Amino acid sequence: RALTEALLDEALPRDVPDVILIRITLEGRDEEGNSRREVYSAEVRYDASHGLMGMQQTTGFSIAIVARMLADGTVTKRGTLYQEKVIPGEAFVAALAANGIEFSRCIELDEQRPAMRA
Repeated sequence: RALTEALLDEALPRDVPDVILIRITLEGRDEEGNSRREVYSAEVRYDASHGLMGMQQTTGFSIAIVARMLADGTVTKRGTLYQEKVIPGEAFVAALAANGIEFSRCIELDEQRPAMRA
């Protein structure tokens, strides 16, 4: 463990601001059977005012949000579960946004032409 930590500290210094890029692409068909693609993107940068690296924000905030949802009863199931099946997505994304991690959204109804941006 000590060797791994030393190698990572050398390769990825903790005092250099980082940037985390997130991109999620969903593809399928809408209710009418048309091809549909939704792309969600976020860019999380070092937060100098709080001294938080982008990686600390994306991992720590997510864990804290899920812990809060378990504690307040938003998530009632227990055990080893699939996060995507038990964590309410809209509430999770809203909690991320409240902590400064906001996603942009692009919907393409036809793979050739973007339909709308939000």
